[in-house]
Amino acid sequence: MVIANYRLRYRATKQFFFRNLLKHKIHTSKEWSFMKKVPYEVLDHAISGTIDARDEVITRNRERIQDGGPLHRLDFLTKKKPRQTITIRAQYCREPLRFYLQLLHNRDMVAAAGPPNYRKKDGPVYRPPLHHERRRNNNKWPNEEGAVECDSKLTYDKKLRQWTFSWVYEMDGQDGEIQAEPTIAAIDPGVVNFLTWYSPTLGSGDVGNRDIEAIIRLCLHLDNLIGKTTRAPARKRISHKRAQARVHHRIKNLVDEMHKKTVLWLVHTCDIIVLPIFGAKRMSIRKLGRRLGRKTVRKMLTWAHARFRQRLLSKAEEAGVTDVGVLNALLQEFFEDQATSPHRKKEIESILTNFKKQPHAILFCQELLQHPDTSPYAAWYSLSVYEDLLPQWYTGSAMSPRDRLDCRTFLFDLLRERYQSLPPYVANKLSKLVVDIGRKEYPQDWPTFMHDIFALKDRSLILCLVLCKTVVDEFMSTRDDVSAARKAELKAHLLQEAPAIVLLALEVLTAIYDRCILAPPAFASPVDGLDARFGIGLHSPVKSPHSLHLPSIGISPSKGGFPTTPVSSTSGDTILHGGHISGDDALLCQLALDILHSLLAWIPLSDTLHVPQVLTTIFKFVQLNDDSTVAMGSMGMTCLNELMSRNYVPREFLTFLMLISQQVCELLRYLTDDSNGTPKIIGLDETYRMKFTEFLDHFVGKHIGRAEATADFPLNEFLILLFKFTFSQPPSESYVACLHIWDTFLEYIISKKATSRDDAQTAEYIRRYEDGLVSVAKEVGKRLQFTENGDQLRDIDDERDGEAESDWEKFFRRLRSVDVSAKTAELYPNQVLLFLFDSVIKHSDALLNIRDHGQAGALNDHASDMIAVACIFGRLSHLFTADFESNVSSATSLLERFIGLLALPHIRNPTPFRNPELLGACRKLLLFTCLALYIHWFAAYRAIVQQNEAEEAGFRGLLEPMVQLALSSLEDHADISLAASGLLCSITGTVKPNILDLPIIQQYLHVVHTESMSYPHATKVNVYKFITYMYVLPFGNVSDEEIRSRSSAFGEFSQGLFGPYQQLLASDLAHGPAQSKVKRQVRHAVEAMCAMMEAVGSEGTNAKEMVYSIVKPVIRPTISREEDFIPETLQLFLGILSRSGLKGALGTREGSEILDKFVLVLDSLVGDTSKSFEGMLPSIIAFCTNELDECVQDENIPIDEARSHFYSLVHKILSHHWRFFFGSHVNRLIGRSTSDTLHEDELRKLLQVIYKSFTTTNADIFRQNLSALQDLDSRYSMYSKDVFRETMLLTFVAQFLNCLLNKSHDLLREDIIAGVTKMILADVPRFREQLVPSFISTRCAGMSHEQQVAVGNYLNSIQDSTNCPELLGLLVNDYGYFVTSAEHHY
Repeated sequence: MVIANYRLRYRATKQFFFRNLLKHKIHTSKEWSFMKKVPYEVLDHAISGTIDARDEVITRNRERIQDGGPLHRLDFLTKKKPRQTITIRAQYCREPLRFYLQLLHNRDMVAAAGPPNYRKKDGPVYRPPLHHERRRNNNKWPNEEGAVECDSKLTYDKKLRQWTFSWVYEMDGQDGEIQAEPTIAAIDPGVVNFLTWYSPTLGSGDVGNRDIEAIIRLCLHLDNLIGKTTRAPARKRISHKRAQARVHHRIKNLVDEMHKKTVLWLVHTCDIIVLPIFGAKRMSIRKLGRRLGRKTVRKMLTWAHARFRQRLLSKAEEAGVTDVGVLNALLQEFFEDQATSPHRKKEIESILTNFKKQPHAILFCQELLQHPDTSPYAAWYSLSVYEDLLPQWYTGSAMSPRDRLDCRTFLFDLLRERYQSLPPYVANKLSKLVVDIGRKEYPQDWPTFMHDIFALKDRSLILCLVLCKTVVDEFMSTRDDVSAARKAELKAHLLQEAPAIVLLALEVLTAIYDRCILAPPAFASPVDGLDARFGIGLHSPVKSPHSLHLPSIGISPSKGGFPTTPVSSTSGDTILHGGHISGDDALLCQLALDILHSLLAWIPLSDTLHVPQVLTTIFKFVQLNDDSTVAMGSMGMTCLNELMSRNYVPREFLTFLMLISQQVCELLRYLTDDSNGTPKIIGLDETYRMKFTEFLDHFVGKHIGRAEATADFPLNEFLILLFKFTFSQPPSESYVACLHIWDTFLEYIISKKATSRDDAQTAEYIRRYEDGLVSVAKEVGKRLQFTENGDQLRDIDDERDGEAESDWEKFFRRLRSVDVSAKTAELYPNQVLLFLFDSVIKHSDALLNIRDHGQAGALNDHASDMIAVACIFGRLSHLFTADFESNVSSATSLLERFIGLLALPHIRNPTPFRNPELLGACRKLLLFTCLALYIHWFAAYRAIVQQNEAEEAGFRGLLEPMVQLALSSLEDHADISLAASGLLCSITGTVKPNILDLPIIQQYLHVVHTESMSYPHATKVNVYKFITYMYVLPFGNVSDEEIRSRSSAFGEFSQGLFGPYQQLLASDLAHGPAQSKVKRQVRHAVEAMCAMMEAVGSEGTNAKEMVYSIVKPVIRPTISREEDFIPETLQLFLGILSRSGLKGALGTREGSEILDKFVLVLDSLVGDTSKSFEGMLPSIIAFCTNELDECVQDENIPIDEARSHFYSLVHKILSHHWRFFFGSHVNRLIGRSTSDTLHEDELRKLLQVIYKSFTTTNADIFRQNLSALQDLDSRYSMYSKDVFRETMLLTFVAQFLNCLLNKSHDLLREDIIAGVTKMILADVPRFREQLVPSFISTRCAGMSHEQQVAVGNYLNSIQDSTNCPELLGLLVNDYGYFVTSAEHHY
């Protein structure tokens, strides 16, 4: 009844059950009847002690079962036990606490203790044991004012006849703090020596050296007593047993003395004590493979290391020596406490960093990770200590194999046991640390590494996948923490394990998919009985292709007709697009897909990798795209894209292709289904949509030819669904990517057309795709027009918001880069041009007829659409030129429309969208550009006019308005004026019409010299080119008389420009206020003269002679002035910008700009390669090497532009004046010159300037000068010159090797390797004999002999341009590994 009552009602405490059971026994049995009068508290104490003992025995036996040790047994207290203990409860102690023997014990005990107040002669009063006055001043004994707060115990030892009172009291421990330079001691328990300690600051030592021998002598004496006791008569055995107890007590006292003295010294000397777990009990068990002898085990157990550990931890907490709690508090203060100042954080960081450098910090961290109160931050810090010290484990004798095994076992067990309870960032760090150990030890020292990981799947599948993912990432890492040979070995091992990893990932994905996606629904689908060929189901609404009402795209030419049914499923798998995967399942899916993605990126796609199974599984997840599963769908798409990008073609390609067709067509049908009014693609995740579009791009780009040649592939249906998928999307990145797919398909059709030799078959082939591709081009054109697609286009922001381009400009630019309309027009020109002509007529009529300001919005839309159509027509200009005669009327009509649109004024009424002024400027700019693209059509028209004068009127009807509009636009915005002047330049330079007699031209020639002074420089150059072409480039063959007439007219025109300029040259230059005007006139005349000469640079002799006759009177006086002016001015500036002047000037922004401009002036002068300039070259070189170089090398001076221009100047000096340094090769051949180098000192100084630039951190300057060296070698074979090989070659090679090994410019590694390869190969013997030994002695001084030999082998094995880059790459990798290992070794 009592037990039933306990089970049913009172399960709160065990004490309640046992009290009732004992009470029942007392009242119902004679065995327990004597306890009726026992006080309640005594019974309660007995029951509590029994329960605690029982729980302790059960807990220890569980541990013993795992360790294989003997089991504990629960014993009852008896009167025969030699030690009897009672508990004195704190709540029953009176204040003040006093013990009186007469109250505690009987008379015999009191008599044995002696009289209570016995005083010896001339001595203190004798107090018996436990007397309150005797104990008052020792061991925190409470006096009359004190209070008892803890339970205490009183023990009587019968054999020793000793009373022991265990007084328990509380005290506040001191707060331990880690000092900036703490005193750390690591102790190693032992046998011969009780312990050995080491401290970086105090040295090392041992405690209890061979003291165990004295204790063992007592143990042997105890053994003899035990033997005597067994042989002694019964009356003497009691005395022998008491003697045994005294010896045993003596041994315990000696051990405790060693413990206490050692603990006291440690806590008073050290701030941090690293105490490992000794495991004496584990080492003494034979079943666990004990290797110690029995004498050694006895000595080890006699020292009682576990008791010493507990005493040390207690005393350390009392004395404030650093332990787990202090480090937890320190890390919590650093990471969590917002009140911690930056100075304090810096101090804590310094403390933690210094602690990491301690040799035995890893032992302390091991203790820290085992402690139950360790905070996550402390655990993370401890793991970082392991991570930092990991490279030291494998260098020299830093850690023995046994210690490495213990650490590896500890970390792996810790990860396995506590992965679920650790915070994610700690668990991930611990996982990576375990894999890093495996990366070092697998398979030599840890052959079961991968097996241990796979074994975790039954215990923690998430941990198993996390470790697999980390293994895949780390084994393929390119870090320099292992050698190149080890990297190749790890890759080979990973290849062996890859199939098992893939199978594990597939098992996880399949199981979760079957459980979460294929689980039976709560109710049956109402459409389950429909035709399975269409894949119709609850999750996949599908339409028949014939119900899409889309144009027929076309099919493979190998088919006889169009398919009448969509592709049917090739397998019995159900395709679902939604489900619910959450929690651990979602995490497992993400990990498995990550693993597949990482492996598919590089692993060979062999049959052992189960690629078909991988594809089938991935496609299941690819179909998941609802809100809860779209993340898995996107990751599946990423895996699929990785596979498709490698152009995977399996043996069973037909099965592979049909699988793709089934899955892709199903997904396209689902996403484009608009049965609910809106296609599902509208609300689809943007990332998923982009990845799916990327997959379609890969498939079309790599497999469309194979798909077309496969009779069973539903190409027609695929293209229809792709059409709907493309134009169901809003204007976005994925829409542009879809157009790129069509662009790729069109390129495939065009390439196939170009390679075909059968014209009839090609025409039939092209005709198959006509309707569909023309529909694509039409739809693209409509989607660009505001009148057709205004709602979606207006959602695109047209404001730049401080950026270079607005979203609208970016979108429009990307659309122009994907030229679907132009490529479709190459295949079907008539159909595409007809559609575009209709658009031009529609929009141009609207622009010409709308005059109501209330329709400004519609006017803007038509203008924007007209711009888009004009851009398309600009790309199609070659179609009109290629077949001029058949397209002349169409092109004429088109150009008339464009010219009419140019004449329209700006729309100035504001609209809710787009700036009207900007729209008008864009309209003019694009129309001028479009007309310039038709300039070759005008040239063809001009040739027709030359043969048939009846066409003259039509030709001039187009040309004259165009010229007039261009001339009137020269005063507009800079971009418009540049486009208009470029059009004029193209007309007179390519078409070459006779337009000199036009009134608008004559009128403009009278004012051009004045008006063009305000033009931008580029526009001005184009204008004078245009005028020059009018005079000097007549069309066809002309008579000499006409040439003279044109030359005379050109001279009269030029006199208006050069006449004032010649007058200025003849007179003194103006000073004061008029000087500015004179400068403008001179500059304008010089720019015009340069434009005229540039215009005829590539023309015939007549044109050049005509221009030369015009500029000849102007050039001679100009040059005569410059011959004296330039050297004088140059010397003046060189004197002003001396070194002191430079440093003073560069302190300000104006000074930096002056220096930059002066360097540009020098750059222009150096471009003169004539003999007359060589007199100034030494001064310029001296100024660059002596004055400018020092300022440029100082990176603290902000002259980035001037610095780049300076090195460009140095390069130009060497490049343009190579003969100044090396002379003429012809002169050396005929004996006029015997020296290979003429100005060796100047050459060395310039090369030294370039060399110094490679010691800076500026990557742009480094790349610029590296390219300069390569240019000099490619043009002049500079590396082969004796002066370079003997003086500078090894210097440059050594510097480049330093850059590679220091990784100071690692982004330029390939360029540096390419450059240094050419230098080394220019003189390989010199490189091996001189540089390699010095390099090894300086850069490899701290390495081992084997490592130095390896570095030397890399350098000495260089033979040609094939193996040199490979060997240098291996050198860079292994050098970093060798340096790291050498640092850890020392």
